[in-house]
Amino acid sequence: MILKITELFYYVLRFSVTVLLVPGVLFFATEAKASDGLKLNVHGAPPKFYDYLLKHDEAVGRFDRSGQWALGRQADVIVIFARNAEDIEFVPAVLVSTFQQVVPMESSYLYFIPQRIFGESLDSDVLFILYDNLIERLETHDVVLPETNRNRNRFLSCMAAGMVNRNFDGVALKNEDVEIAQVCRALSVS
Repeated sequence: MILKITELFYYVLRFSVTVLLVPGVLFFATEAKASDGLKLNVHGAPPKFYDYLLKHDEAVGRFDRSGQWALGRQADVIVIFARNAEDIEFVPAVLVSTFQQVVPMESSYLYFIPQRIFGESLDSDVLFILYDNLIERLETHDVVLPETNRNRNRFLSCMAAGMVNRNFDGVALKNEDVEIAQVCRALSVS
């Protein structure tokens, strides 16, 4: 079922998965699985993504702080970055069909699919982040991107990290994009 998203909705599916739908965002809220921090496996990550994620996560500490990416089935969360819906360069082969099915459903910058949707075939939550859609979303909220490529790339990396962190808070409000942008503006130029 494809839903046209116009305002904040909460639904409960047959799988007992809470689905949170927000304009421009399609993701499923889930709870953390590990008390020692969620282990990440990241594909196509921008520079300093992990550092920015830990900065955004300082207060809660939900992510593993070892400085190591998890391998394969050891990951609690798989984060995949793509330029747009056609870019599958960094999408692992096991997730290409999921990417090609989910991404066209709704124009968004972040897609979150909990492990429970995959059943026994995958032991990880999955997030797809599309750069072009992220930039478009920021521009619609009048967020001015840094002028230099270096600062712009760092800023987008920080924004993506903030949005991944926010995803696990179970909320995605438009005004939080601006708040994340303010934090990232300070972090990305340091």
